[in-house]
Amino acid sequence: MRKGLLIAVVLSASLLRAPEARCQWVQTNGPYGAQVTALANISSIIFAATSGDGVSRSTDSGKTWTHTGPGLTRAYVLSLATCGTVLYAGTYGNGICRSLDSGASWQPISGGSQSIIFVNRLAILGNILFASEGPCGVPICRSDDSGVTWSPASSGLRTNLEGMFVSTLGSRLFATLPAYHMGYCECSTDSGTSWRDASSGLPQRGVWVVSAFGNTVFAGLDSGGVFRSNDGGQSWTQSNHGLPLNTPITSITVLGDKIFAGTYGNGIYFSSDSGVSWTQTDSSSTRLSVSSLSTVGSMLVAAGGLASGGAFGVSYPASKNTGVYCSFDTGTTWTPRNNGLTNTSFTRLVVIDSMLYSCQADGALFRSSDSGDSWVDVSKGLPGTDICAIVKVDTLLYCGIYGPGLYRSNDGGLSWNHVAPDVTYIRSLTSFGETLYVANPEEHAVWQTLDGGISWTDASNGLPPYSYVYTFASADSIFLAGLGTGIYRFEPASAGWYRMNALPHYYVNAIAFDRNVIYANSTDSGGIFRSSDSGVTWTNINGWLPSYAPVTALVANENCVFASTFCNAGECGAGIYASKDEGLSWISANLGLRDSNVTSLVQFGHYLFAATSNSGMYKRPLSDFGIKSSVSKQMPNEPTKSNTLEIYDLLGRQVYRRSEGARPLLHSGAYIERVGGEVRKIFIP
Repeated sequence: MRKGLLIAVVLSASLLRAPEARCQWVQTNGPYGAQVTALANISSIIFAATSGDGVSRSTDSGKTWTHTGPGLTRAYVLSLATCGTVLYAGTYGNGICRSLDSGASWQPISGGSQSIIFVNRLAILGNILFASEGPCGVPICRSDDSGVTWSPASSGLRTNLEGMFVSTLGSRLFATLPAYHMGYCECSTDSGTSWRDASSGLPQRGVWVVSAFGNTVFAGLDSGGVFRSNDGGQSWTQSNHGLPLNTPITSITVLGDKIFAGTYGNGIYFSSDSGVSWTQTDSSSTRLSVSSLSTVGSMLVAAGGLASGGAFGVSYPASKNTGVYCSFDTGTTWTPRNNGLTNTSFTRLVVIDSMLYSCQADGALFRSSDSGDSWVDVSKGLPGTDICAIVKVDTLLYCGIYGPGLYRSNDGGLSWNHVAPDVTYIRSLTSFGETLYVANPEEHAVWQTLDGGISWTDASNGLPPYSYVYTFASADSIFLAGLGTGIYRFEPASAGWYRMNALPHYYVNAIAFDRNVIYANSTDSGGIFRSSDSGVTWTNINGWLPSYAPVTALVANENCVFASTFCNAGECGAGIYASKDEGLSWISANLGLRDSNVTSLVQFGHYLFAATSNSGMYKRPLSDFGIKSSVSKQMPNEPTKSNTLEIYDLLGRQVYRRSEGARPLLHSGAYIERVGGEVRKIFIP
């Protein structure tokens, strides 16, 4: 018997490996965008550093972008610098890399140091390369041989705090600290051999950027606007007329006789009078958060969107307007140019009717009706924050957002209106029949509405106190909720929930259906479970899956099961695993994926779609796995009714179960009684 089982497992694995060897995931045609952290150019070639997807480049003024060569795949690149035709990249976790062929390939040049955590800024002064948080273990390091060897350049600095920025202006070198409110700025005129204080007149704020226009030096602060110095940084005066109050100035550049200042959340401003006054550019960039400004010939290039969570302790959220913007008329108008930039981060994919919806971490919402070949922005009216789910009830769409609450659309998502302002901090949202259900983790409750959000009633009956619902799932007459204590099933007859007692007390975050089989995943050590009797009994099928990467989503169809995984405790995700025998064996199905941290997985039409944390979206034909059906959520069959008597208290705890026999003696109070498929509420006096 064991030999036969082993042969079956090996054959099943080989059947999966055969298509895997010749098929792979392919990137969808958008939605495009990127969390761009830095810009650089060599002649007319533009380079964009991203937060988690390496470096991309454009040879046609930003119209299209492609990934640069091997060596920086999936890297978090914090800074770029060029010296002639040599391109340098400072990274988080990968030290410093260099390219001698315009990004076709990369080589590490960190001097053999194994202690580099991040290199947040690079600067070039003549032929000298400077790095902050560099290879020699001090705030600023220098290399006189293109990165082969390094030496300290921090002698005389007033602090050794981490997160220092270094920049060059002419023959001067500046060191600033953006993450500390101390107005820190120092200057060196001898290539970092010695430093002097250059902060006189600066307020106690973080200094993000230093730039120059002629003999005037400008400093951009994290919330103090722009300051100007006419004596090389020895003294500073405020120069904020026209700039919004308390807005971080993240980048400054010069084109012709204009100075441009990029802000966080308020777009781009320019000055035509050496910084005395400022005017906002084209209104299309009003909400843009700018991480970098650069010039390529007569073209202005802006990188929109700071990396989520800010940088080096500066806590700023991600911007909705992520990617690259270009201006060909000295900043009068700006055009997004993101085609090919795939550093988009998705939180969820949702299929409704014939549409695939993608929810992005920056709050943007797109939909596709042609298997990801084209996308329509349907974010109008949404607040630009974390979207947890989208559902349809009758002809209306509902969008649940953590914080602002519930939004509704009556035109297929082309516009949204805020409804039910009292229902906020939504983490789970679903519909069952004509009823809309939302889970509010702040109130530890489930609410329902039958009138589009006008009135709400508590639908938590049977759930334990302080419940946190992580996911809903339904098919035909089965309606389930995944909680931190297992799976609960809703019984319309009693308008309450009861716990599927056979499944251990695990945190359940993903549920999938396939014909008469239910799959459920627990991320807190339980793994994936399978039930063939509508949840009466469960079997653990997690044996072949990696234990270090929690599962984020499950898809099941024609006895095949797919599990997507994400990073955990510093470990990278394991990508996507597939099983063709209902979980008896699993095999990696990652060929073609650039990012193994997969946040969502759905079936749409004849394809599987995978959303990643940092490298966009991918799709793969179901036929690669021998699946012919385009229907993924089959309707589970109800188990054969029996005479088993089950009794639950109003907290959903099973207090009695027996296949035959009369009702036991119970304490007085209300209970939920279930016999086979019949459920009713009883009261013991």
